[in-house]
Amino acid sequence: MALNADLLVTAASVVTVDPSNMIYSPGAIAVEGARIVAVGPAEAIVGQVTAARRIDAPRSFVFPGLINTHNHLWQTLLKGLGDDMGLIAWIEATLRPTMPLLDDDLCYLGACVGALEAARSGCTTTLDFMHHIPCTSAYEQIFRAFDDVGGNVVLGRALRDQLPSAQVAPGDLNLDGQIQHTRELFMKYGRDRVWLAPGTVWGMTKAGLRRVREVANELDALITIHLNEVAFDSEEAMRRFGMRSLPFLESIGFLGTATPPCSRRRRCSGWPPSAAPTPWAGPISDSLPQACGLTSLSSTPASPNRPRPTIRSRRWSTPAARRM
Repeated sequence: MALNADLLVTAASVVTVDPSNMIYSPGAIAVEGARIVAVGPAEAIVGQVTAARRIDAPRSFVFPGLINTHNHLWQTLLKGLGDDMGLIAWIEATLRPTMPLLDDDLCYLGACVGALEAARSGCTTTLDFMHHIPCTSAYEQIFRAFDDVGGNVVLGRALRDQLPSAQVAPGDLNLDGQIQHTRELFMKYGRDRVWLAPGTVWGMTKAGLRRVREVANELDALITIHLNEVAFDSEEAMRRFGMRSLPFLESIGFLGTATPPCSRRRRCSGWPPSAAPTPWAGPISDSLPQACGLTSLSSTPASPNRPRPTIRSRRWSTPAARRM
């Protein structure tokens, strides 16, 4: 049966990431509007599809767009600074001095750079864990950047209520103010684009974490949180709460199927992100992650709706690929 399509792409390989992990080499894929209408061996698809536009990429492969489940887009402005430092030392030397300087323009430019890098790497959706800063208008610049550059972004609006007074900027919002701002973003951009993002377990009070869970339940919102990036995280949770991070979160009712902990040490292309205990989680029940609706990180199809394909060369993007 003949098919009409807006776009026909042939490539050295088409990686479907379907339930059977089928790879067609050579392969072809046809797109009509925002939907894939045909995929399979190149010879068969070319014979049945008439397309308004055709791209032949014999040195490239096509695969579903990757998803970066954890990023700090404004930190693209800090690349190359402190590469030889450990995390905590790097935070003290670069992050904390820089964050008070962030404004709309800097956050917009940093997000634009991040969006361009995502496009070049075949990443079509990015979760930006945007640190808490007093300049609340800067959060909307993340959406503006992706509207201008292209791609999809999910904003994790960072929350915190456990900081030394010396680190609280004048006019900064308390947790209630931060949550109200998150509500406003949530209502404007929707559940799929705005998540609650408490910074760390030890950077929140027990009451604050419970408050975040209450709001998430009320809004049916998703939560993302830094969990055990380094040994300090677990050690500090033990000092403050008498338990390691993950058991502590379970004990206060924080965990749930809408709470994927993020760790810099673990990345995946699945969505929504899921997680298993990180290297510093310590001894916990094997059943805890499953009971909380968490699974091991793995590569899964980016969307059940079969998103628009990404073309990447084995060595570099072809001109045709960069136009996609």
